Amino acid sequence: MDGSALLSELRHIRTTLSDAQLDINPPAAKAATPEGQQDAAGATAVVAPFPAERTEPLERIGRPTEIISSQRNPTTVLPPSGFSAGAPAFDIQVPQDREPLDPAEAPPSKRDIKRMERQEEKDRARAAATPSRSLREGNPRRRAVIWTIVVIVLAILATAAGWFFGMGPGSPGTIPDTKNKTVAEAQQLLRTAGFQSEPKDVFDDDVTAGLAVGTEPASGQVVRKFQAVSLFVSKGPQLFPLAAMTGLTLDQAKNALGVAGMTLGKVTEQYDDKVPLGTVISQSPAQDTAVRHGTPVALVVSKGPQPLPVPDVRGMTQQAAVKAISDAGLTAKIAPEPVNDKKVPAGAVVSQAPANGTLIRGDSVTLTLSKGPKMVHVPNFIGKQADAARKALESLGFEVKINNILGGFFGTVRDQNPVDSDAPEGSVVTLTVV
Repeated sequence: MDGSALLSELRHIRTTLSDAQLDINPPAAKAATPEGQQDAAGATAVVAPFPAERTEPLERIGRPTEIISSQRNPTTVLPPSGFSAGAPAFDIQVPQDREPLDPAEAPPSKRDIKRMERQEEKDRARAAATPSRSLREGNPRRRAVIWTIVVIVLAILATAAGWFFGMGPGSPGTIPDTKNKTVAEAQQLLRTAGFQSEPKDVFDDDVTAGLAVGTEPASGQVVRKFQAVSLFVSKGPQLFPLAAMTGLTLDQAKNALGVAGMTLGKVTEQYDDKVPLGTVISQSPAQDTAVRHGTPVALVVSKGPQPLPVPDVRGMTQQAAVKAISDAGLTAKIAPEPVNDKKVPAGAVVSQAPANGTLIRGDSVTLTLSKGPKMVHVPNFIGKQADAARKALESLGFEVKINNILGGFFGTVRDQNPVDSDAPEGSVVTLTVV
């Protein structure tokens, strides 16, 4: 037992005895060891002031602690009555600055005990903050057993690690090629190679839906078998609704197709009377059709209104001319004032504007109708020379016909038809010359 245990026993005894009992000095103890008696080592013997009936706590100790006493003024405390014969005395070291314990001195008071308790707590705290080392050597046999166990554990760990990284899940393996295999076939290939796979559905434009696209890590890579492998299964191509290209210019449509991930297909141009030149008229596939990325989109682009040739309807009757112009996609307009024309009969088209070239569908062609030739008075040239009569009649717009009698030797107009009357301009006046 050390000093702390002894102090604990003293504290217990102190709490179980009354003050009157603590003040009693048993005479037997004094008789056994008179005050001032020294032991064989020269230490002063002090009888412990404990009654015989209060020795149970010390008896449970079995053997009091032997404390190496100081060489200067050691004090030996004899065991209380009730201890077996031959029990050693308690050697308590007395500080050098204190006198040896007087047998008649009173036992420690409650205040002293509390002070000792506080000091003990300080000593414990100081001891706890101070590193300690056991000087007792371990059992060599126990150390050998421990080292044997350590070696066995390390050997087991090394064997397990060798199996794990050599043949087990940690061993390297090559990812097989699973592309275009069914899911069952692909998983069986991976299991045979020592891998566990997790199917994941993905869109793919090239692989048929339901077949394996590939793996991650990719096929051919060497990885540890415990590493997770993702098996990608095709859902088929991802489809996107096609945006509207109509109404855009060709350049705008090209940019829109690029943003949507589509490609420009065949571009066809055609005339359109309502869609401006260079604007998309239609598309194929149509707007909102679900297509995959990269799908070519054909466009029809407007060349603007189609130019239409103007038909020549001069000399036609009004009805015939209007129909011919309407059939050409144009609109016929009639000039408000007809004109005389010596060659075009009344009611026929004398002129048109424009007379030729091209127009846009719906443009108009203005038609001028004829009133026929104008009526001109035919003067009388009978008896006059034929040459003078011819010139005068032609200047009036008539055509002159000469009939010579007897060779027209004299050149004189013998007869005229018509004469002194109105005739259509451009009509024929016949002169008979002798």
